[in-house]
Amino acid sequence: ELRLVGNHFEDYHSIHFAVAIQGVSTIRGFHCEFCEPADILMPALASLPSLEKVTLGSFEYGPAEGLTNLLKSPSLRSIEFSGFDFISGTSQALLTAFEEGSSVTNLLFTDCYIGWENSASSAKKCVRENSLPCWK
Repeated sequence: ELRLVGNHFEDYHSIHFAVAIQGVSTIRGFHCEFCEPADILMPALASLPSLEKVTLGSFEYGPAEGLTNLLKSPSLRSIEFSGFDFISGTSQALLTAFEEGSSVTNLLFTDCYIGWENSASSAKKCVRENSLPCWK
């Protein structure tokens, strides 16, 4: 498992990190407490062909497409959102990924904030329609 700990990464550090892990086939798990900037990190994670498990902490969210593509990664089976703020874009990314086809079978929300009116219903719809265990 690859762990990214701390929240003092500058954009240029994140770019170098994302380039370094791009397409690496030996990374099966990823844990990140503060994943910023998301628009750089999410595509790199989505490119990992053997990635099975991801834990995402809080991050400044960019385009929803990056999270949607990560959730649609063929090898990804488990994702945990920890201390995560679900706002309009993140909730829509979650719903879109499952509507378009996701291989995730374990979805966990730990200490998450539901800050958009339709976020809770989107998350529950996603879980209900895909028979996923999720709330902690």
